[in-house]
Amino acid sequence: MIRTCFLLFTIIFLSACGGYRMKYGVTSKTGVTFYPLCERAQQRITDMKRASFELSDFIKEAPCRNWPDYSYWMQEDQVNISLPAKVYSGDAVLVGGIFGLYIIGNDYKKNWYYYKDPIRMLDYYVNAIYGYRTSKELPNKYSWVERAGMRCLRVYRENEGIVRNRQMDYFCYESVSGYPFPIHLHAWERLPRGSTGGSDFEKLLIEPVLDSMEIYPADPEVLDKYHAEQTRKCEDAKLYYDSRGAEGKRVGYGINQFSNINYLQDCGYDISELPDVRSIHELVMKDGKVIGKSGVERHLRVFNDFAFTNRDVFKQYKNERFAGDVRLLSKNDFYKLKEILMLLRPRRIQPWFDYPGDWYGYVQRKDGDFGIRYDAEFGEVIDMTDKYKGHPRLSFIIDQ
Repeated sequence: MIRTCFLLFTIIFLSACGGYRMKYGVTSKTGVTFYPLCERAQQRITDMKRASFELSDFIKEAPCRNWPDYSYWMQEDQVNISLPAKVYSGDAVLVGGIFGLYIIGNDYKKNWYYYKDPIRMLDYYVNAIYGYRTSKELPNKYSWVERAGMRCLRVYRENEGIVRNRQMDYFCYESVSGYPFPIHLHAWERLPRGSTGGSDFEKLLIEPVLDSMEIYPADPEVLDKYHAEQTRKCEDAKLYYDSRGAEGKRVGYGINQFSNINYLQDCGYDISELPDVRSIHELVMKDGKVIGKSGVERHLRVFNDFAFTNRDVFKQYKNERFAGDVRLLSKNDFYKLKEILMLLRPRRIQPWFDYPGDWYGYVQRKDGDFGIRYDAEFGEVIDMTDKYKGHPRLSFIIDQ
């Protein structure tokens, strides 16, 4: 995929400069075939295995040019369309697609997961795009529409960088092919930075495709193979969850395993969500400072059982010990921290130093390792070796 994207960028760059002639009708090793849009758009689009459709009159008017404006991606069962133009944005000039449309019929795409439950699809989308936990945090940016007998999740978003980028996604669920996941349509329009308004690119690009779309029943053997593969993926994700990351394969990232749990629930497993924590940093930092009160000289005895520090800062701090590395928490806050750390399903691991207790790690992140031990003088202790706000080590104890 990286090689293909690099190739596509090179083609676009050279095409814009007039130094490259497009090679149409030749399928690459990664299964990508380019065609001239001016010719392809005049006929019904039948490249996809899952569906066929007509393109809008707006696209059919595209002139012939030396440009990768139409392509079919075999593994994704995906048609890509790009209408090129120059976008003047401040001092920058972008040579590339001003309008674009992707129609995706397969769930091969590695950086997306398509869910058979439309609500889980929505929650996954808002988490992947906006970082929100559920769609309840995303008011007035999505809707449900009926198009050509399909129920479609419709989501609009806009962002601004070098250019202003308007985007629309449709996830359409149908009952003909036999596949449980949606057909995904993604349209976009690029405008100068700081501009307002824009075209009705939803009507120009998406609606004519959906209104003319014909869904095909999937080949029974292909469908059986798909269901077998999905069963294996579900079992791998469940094994990953049950083994706390020691085996199996996760879906997505994040210490709270949001995507993994959402995927397992879509598979039919009854699994509760984990606390909404994105990193251990969120738990131990507040207002730019480590939680708790600083210890005093006598609290340094909590380190007497062992010596440890993060390898990356070992040379800088060596075996120095600072009273501020001991943090005093109320009894309630201490056990709340401990509870959340354990609810996030860490796995017991062997640290590189001798530790007189149990040491845990989260395989989703390189940081976040911690230990729990008992000290004869101070009682239970939570130790951390990652560097938080200049602390080479942290030991949390109950303020007595």
